[in-house]
Amino acid sequence: METITSRTNQHLKHARQVRNGKVPGEFFVEGMRLTKELLRSPIRPAAFFVADEFVLQNQELVDNIRGTVPVYFVSNSIFPSISDTKTPQGIAAVCFKPSDANERLNKAVQNPDPVSVLLLHRIS
Repeated sequence: METITSRTNQHLKHARQVRNGKVPGEFFVEGMRLTKELLRSPIRPAAFFVADEFVLQNQELVDNIRGTVPVYFVSNSIFPSISDTKTPQGIAAVCFKPSDANERLNKAVQNPDPVSVLLLHRIS
């Protein structure tokens, strides 16, 4: 476990690039609800970023993610630098896009059976 105290840390720089959509094959997840959904899904996280205050209030969740992928503890004053929200909850993850995501989407769209496909981009 690494504690990050500088905005210029390489891991935070990478997280911001992913958040901004500049890293092909990776995407950014932020917040408690989306993190819990991520942990129930087959999507593989690459790393978690957790604010100091979040750890104190959510120790069980932090314990669940430890040991699976790198977990970086980020000071409360630095965490907003990677956040995409006005009031960050204190947890975020960089994830690998599933390798078959485009194939699955194309198959769903071309399926002759009635299928609903909802695409969202840059929503808040």
